[in-house]
Amino acid sequence: MNKEKQKPERYDVFLSYCHKDTDIVTHIAHSLLAKGLNIFIDKWELKLGDVLLKEIEKSLELSKSGVIFFSKSALESNWLQQEYNHMASMAIQDSTFRLIPIRLDNCSLPASEYVNGN
Repeated sequence: MNKEKQKPERYDVFLSYCHKDTDIVTHIAHSLLAKGLNIFIDKWELKLGDVLLKEIEKSLELSKSGVIFFSKSALESNWLQQEYNHMASMAIQDSTFRLIPIRLDNCSLPASEYVNGN
């Protein structure tokens, strides 16, 4: 896990998820880590006392791609919506940044109003 070493200069993948989905996302993160990827997952990278918003935005900016895990619980999360909006903006501004949505359950994927926050 990244928590056992210094933070990388860049993350290959930033994982955005609802904490109700922690178990499955952690399993996926371990699989990605085993493939040699540098992973940002909050529970491994954030420390007590970190300024949460600042650290999240900084880590997103240091990421080559963002994976957002959608679930019924995730769609109710304002925090997840903010991360999605930030990643969508990054994908528009930087053609090398990849935004990868993954549906964890039978939830409906968000319509464009999710991006706009309406």
